[in-house]
Amino acid sequence: MSEDERQDICKWVTNNLWSKLYKVGCNRLHYILIPDDSNILPLIWEIKDRIVKKEKMEGFKQEPTLKDFLAVIPKTGWIQKHTDRNIRELVHIRFNVFISSPKMGFKTYYDGNEVDTNESCYAVCRSGIDEHYTEINEDDVPRISLSFGYLVPFEKVDELTSDKSIGTYKFYPLAFSKK
Repeated sequence: MSEDERQDICKWVTNNLWSKLYKVGCNRLHYILIPDDSNILPLIWEIKDRIVKKEKMEGFKQEPTLKDFLAVIPKTGWIQKHTDRNIRELVHIRFNVFISSPKMGFKTYYDGNEVDTNESCYAVCRSGIDEHYTEINEDDVPRISLSFGYLVPFEKVDELTSDKSIGTYKFYPLAFSKK
């Protein structure tokens, strides 16, 4: 996304969405992203569509419990260590898009490895497999992120994460190789 798009999302959150965010544990704020919600900036769906096309996600099921959401982690907030629920043989994955990212005292971890949370970038989280969490945000800058969730087979997880690393987060194949 461009810097202008990132700034537009920050303004939208601050000016139009802040009062609609609801509190979740660990001093975090969320907003569920539902396609027919007129409060949602159309740019959010454009970003999701870009990811869907880039990562070839057409036809995969949306994760039904957490769905897609916007998350705000203000000063003193954090994400506790956890792994998300898979459904049968499908793995819960998330595309986490970082809109604003604190610069001090706030690191994100997937499977115990630090993840780069550069603004205007995204990371694939194998949230149904890898324990993921953050440190406490000690910065006045909140982390604002979009999180798009899917349920996919192991083979798709491997396709999304093979030969990639985000920060120092290394991905390892999950599917049995077919020899």
